[in-house]
Parts: sequence; structure tokens; C-alpha cells
Amino acid sequence: LVGALIFAAFRSLRSVVICLVVSGAGCWITAGAMGALGVRVTIATVLLPSILLALGSAYSMHFLSAGCGKSGEDLEFALRRVALPVALSGLTTAIGFVAISVVRIDAVREIGTYGALGVLVVLACSLSAVPALLGLWPVARHGTWLRRWLGERAPGVLCNLVVKRRRVLLALWAVALLVVGIGIDRIKVETDVIKWFPRDDPIRHSYEEIRSRLSGISPMNVVIEAGTAGAVTAADVVEAIDRLSSDLQSLPEVGKVISLADPLRQLHGGFTQDPKNPLPTGDSLIEQYLLLLETKPYLRDLLTSDRTAANILLRVDDNGSDALLHVKRE
Repeated sequence: LVGALIFAAFRSLRSVVICLVVSGAGCWITAGAMGALGVRVTIATVLLPSILLALGSAYSMHFLSAGCGKSGEDLEFALRRVALPVALSGLTTAIGFVAISVVRIDAVREIGTYGALGVLVVLACSLSAVPALLGLWPVARHGTWLRRWLGERAPGVLCNLVVKRRRVLLALWAVALLVVGIGIDRIKVETDVIKWFPRDDPIRHSYEEIRSRLSGISPMNVVIEAGTAGAVTAADVVEAIDRLSSDLQSLPEVGKVISLADPLRQLHGGFTQDPKNPLPTGDSLIEQYLLLLETKPYLRDLLTSDRTAANILLRVDDNGSDALLHVKRE
């Protein structure tokens, strides 16, 4: 489609080849660098070829528009005039990608890093290969309808509107910015990759089934530290941990909560034959139960060996950062 647009504008297969050579060089070198460094293509970096194709074609078309039908010194003079704006455009675009590369998410950082590399390659190729190709392989000037419309009629209408209705035009832009700006406050960042897939996608369906069977899929930890106050296995502390666990379990985002109180309830309920599985009372009784539980590997996930810290394990139903931060605040 890009090639068809270029051909419609310049009526020349040479112009199409020149644009695609520049874009192809950027994609080729960027992909080669990623492969050499062992960087996998992700849902983010898969966008890079399309971006580089668009930028390479845009930069090349500036030189094509200026150099069509020219040769020798006329061609050199025409290309010099567009070299500076193309260079500035490419450098600012590369800086934009570099800004993305400092994000502490691998997929985002990679599109920033390799996007900047690709833009610089495309820019270098545009500034060097395109003028060289135009010098060796001149593109004749054809007056196509697309170039006449974009180069003459459309600018004429726009300039007339700007000169005669500039206040109305600026007012319309101000209103549009104000109206659309109301929605900025409603923007939400979706960090759960699964939600990028359609609801009926097999991947999302399988993910939802796994999450349902596991009672939550995103792990979180709430660490209770005793500090200088003694051990977290004291009866009143265990009771408080149990109440906190119950409160967290009531949150709609939380699928499952496991704490030190759970195995103590099960063990005490078994010994007392109480189906309600009440918490054991008394520090010494809790210590006796913990001696029995020390052979169980999972106890190390819930309690440190010196009894100074306990861990409440949560499995959250939603991978989104907003949901996880809400659970953290609670």
C-alpha cells in the first residue's frame, strides 16, 4: 500500500524502490542487531517494522519531491535544502524513542532502544543512499493528480482558510482541545497483557480458566514484622494476622489468601475435632503446633525460623497495576 501511494504520487517505480530500500535497511539492521544480541520479538517490538517503513518512506519522499526532474548541480542544491529538516526530524524522533528506553519494563525499553537505532539507521540511509541513488538513477517529474491536489489545491484552500478565518480556526481548535481534554482524566494504563487480546480469543479463555482454577493468578506478599515487640507467633498477633487475612479475602480483586493462621486452624481443628477450625489460644499451644509443622516445606513461606516475621500470601485475580495497587493500599 505504501508502494502504491508512492507510485501514485511520482508515477515511477524507481521512487518506490528508493523508499523501500531505505525502510528495508532500517528494518534489516535493527532486526539483525536484536537477533545478534538475543533479544526476542515481543508484542511491542513487533510494531517496529511498520514504524520504520513509515519513517523511511517519509524521509525519502522529502528528497524525492525536491529532486524530481533535476540533475547535476540543480539536484545537489535541491537536496541540500531538505537535508536539514529531514535530519532534525529524524533526530527528534530518535530522542523520543530514547525517552521510552528508560522505562523499567523490558518490552517497552526494547522498543525504545531498538526504535531509536532503527530511526538513526533510516535517517543515515535517507541522507546518504537516497541522494546517491537519485544521482545515479534520476526520477523524472510527472504531474500526477495526487501531487497536483496535495501540492496546489489543498494548500491553496488551507492558506485561504488560515488567512480569512484564522480566529475562527483557532477558536475551533481551542474548543476541540477542551472537549477532548475532559477525557484525559479518564485514561487508564492497562498493564495486564492478557486484556490486550479479544474476550473470545483462545489465549484469553485459557488464561481465565487457569485463573479460576487457581483462585487468583498474580502473587502478592504482605510481610508482618515483629521488630523489637517479640515474636509474630504470639496468640494476639496470630489472631490479628487472621483478621487481616479475612479482610483481604473479602476484596473483589483477591482470589485466595493464605497465612500462618490457616495451618494452625486446620491442625487445632483436627485435634479438637471442631469442624469450625478455631484458632488455638495461648502462645505455648501455638509453639507446639509449629513444632509439628516445621517438617512441612510450605511453613518457610509463611514464617521465618526465628519467628520475627510472617508472610501473608495473596493470589490476585487481576494482573493490572491499578488492581494490584488497590490491594496494596487496602
